[in-house]
Amino acid sequence: MNGLFRAASRTGMTLRGGAGICAAIAFMTLGQCVWAITPEALIQKYDAAQAGIVEALYPFRLGKLNDAAETLEAVGELMTEIQADLQDPDLIAALGKSHRSITSKTASAVKLLTQLTTWVTPPEGAKAKPVNSVISKLMATGKSVKSVQEAASKVVLKDGDPNGLDDIMIVTEPFARKDFWDKPNQIVKYKLYPPGWPAVTTFDSPPDIAIINTFGTVVDPDYVLWDPVKNILTLRMGPNEGVARFEVTYQGKTKKHLMSCRGPSGSTSLPYGISGLQKGNYLITMSGSVTAWAPNPQTGQLMYHTESIPDGSFPTETVLLKNPKTFLNNAIKEANVIAAAILAQSGSKGVASLVSVDDSGFVIAITVETGTPTLGARGTFYITTTKI
Repeated sequence: MNGLFRAASRTGMTLRGGAGICAAIAFMTLGQCVWAITPEALIQKYDAAQAGIVEALYPFRLGKLNDAAETLEAVGELMTEIQADLQDPDLIAALGKSHRSITSKTASAVKLLTQLTTWVTPPEGAKAKPVNSVISKLMATGKSVKSVQEAASKVVLKDGDPNGLDDIMIVTEPFARKDFWDKPNQIVKYKLYPPGWPAVTTFDSPPDIAIINTFGTVVDPDYVLWDPVKNILTLRMGPNEGVARFEVTYQGKTKKHLMSCRGPSGSTSLPYGISGLQKGNYLITMSGSVTAWAPNPQTGQLMYHTESIPDGSFPTETVLLKNPKTFLNNAIKEANVIAAAILAQSGSKGVASLVSVDDSGFVIAITVETGTPTLGARGTFYITTTKI
């Protein structure tokens, strides 16, 4: 999933009218680069911008703020490109009365995007915004871009393109479905317009639909319904928080569409993926190592020695997961108790971090350090929970 937006925005999307390569599709006049962009190409750029905003959610929830910021900066570049496109006389004429509204909505979306980027990576010394506040801003930005994309789509769907659509167009059904971040088990529908529309109104054969989940079940891969009469694709969201996509392949071309699910209530107050763990029995095991350092009596240089804690040093335990939040908190407390007992010295400091989460469980790392930079020890302990 990571990089899908950046790849799209730097290839197909920009080739339909990007200022950076417009000389390849237009002509030069008095040193100025003149490009022609159609409403359909504009919609594709808005689609790419939406995809970028959705894609930024995943690294943000994993704590990879720089990756999220990089994606949002690329979205910003694309939105700036769109604002330049909106000054093209041919596009102004093609959009007609809708041009003013689309331009205004685009400016509002850019403003939200600028705020969002600052919130994801706040300036040095600035207080970081709460996770839920950033997510709310991200969703508001996504909805804003979606709104202007729909406004542009209305022009194409109302007036049609005399040359016909070059590619499949995917729109939400109903057209202005408000929510940008779908709920678990929610039924979502999309209307697909075939290449050549409006002259071509049907698909010669059903398009191939593929569901790609990055973690857990964000979109149910077993619930894919296609209505060949109305060209309606019906999907169902899964139970897990996260980002997924569906791919529509027709006549050798593939169109991708990103989707996001908010997950169970309270998901965003937990590390990403924890809320998606299934109820049941989990086996808890622990492993670890201890590193000690001290100055060499002869040279004064620090010497380090690391030993793995022997197998069997920690008890194994089977526990029942009923509530993910309570389960995670209890696991951290248990790990802290064990770590403190091993390095039970005055001045010890402990840090807990979530290492990984997948469908089978999660791993927590506990690091406890004692002593000084020149004489001390550090213990690193991993508590692993595995569904049984």
